[in-house]
Amino acid sequence: MAKYGYTGAKPTQSSSSNSGVFGVNDVVELLNKGQYKLQGVAIEYMATAGGGVGSIGAGGGGALLSNDSSPILLPPSETITISVGGGGGNTNIVSTTLSTIFFDAGGNGGGNNNAGNAGGCGGGGGRNSAATPGLGTVGFDGGVGAAGGGGAGGGGMGSAGSNGNGGAGGNGTSVYSSWATATSSGSGGAYAGGGGGANKNTTGGAGRAGGGNGEGNSGNTSRNVGAANTGSGGGGAWYVGGGNGGSGIAIIRYPDTLADATTTGSPTKYTTGGYKYYKFTGSGTLVTPS
Repeated sequence: MAKYGYTGAKPTQSSSSNSGVFGVNDVVELLNKGQYKLQGVAIEYMATAGGGVGSIGAGGGGALLSNDSSPILLPPSETITISVGGGGGNTNIVSTTLSTIFFDAGGNGGGNNNAGNAGGCGGGGGRNSAATPGLGTVGFDGGVGAAGGGGAGGGGMGSAGSNGNGGAGGNGTSVYSSWATATSSGSGGAYAGGGGGANKNTTGGAGRAGGGNGEGNSGNTSRNVGAANTGSGGGGAWYVGGGNGGSGIAIIRYPDTLADATTTGSPTKYTTGGYKYYKFTGSGTLVTPS
């Protein structure tokens, strides 16, 4: 180890505290050895907005964003405010350092003669919709509805919604499956799938990654909603309004060597794989440990 230059009392250091005056090279060496207290908390987040609402066309998945493995250093005792969108609602993560991280809700499905709406992932087009898909701002587009037929599938974070009469929803993404495993959330480890479109003649399209299935022209009046806390789109329906989108989720994590955070909103806490996780399914706050 280098000989430390200092004035006054000899500097002392450990993984939890430091005192005295250190040179830059000294700090780097101590950091590499895990013997220097960082003046901040390395935060990572993973969140999705609520899925879009189905009509004849299906709802798209909500935007999913993460800084997985690229943490942001926040000061101790900084308050992070979280609001998680329900079906068709946006999710936001806000703090002084983070500013506002915005997650766009999934696009709603189109009705009679309507294209799907834009959103995090685009909504599926409705009956006789124009040949323009609902555009995804972060994920994939929705499909285009059939002329004289039913609705298209909503877009997902993994692929676009299928065109046509009862198009299938776009796939969700399981790239953040480790977060799902750690927090017992997601649908098979996947988030933000598109709902399935309604079919004029027979069975509706399949929803993906928690997205609601589409209904067919069989007198069925159920509304197939997106699964809660997956951000997946609601399914389309022929006779009645389509299903609501699935609610979103927001997860904050930081190294488990630090103290517990102070929270409101009753998030679920897990400690695994070297991290402390805080899963929010509604509004709340997290204050970084001091």
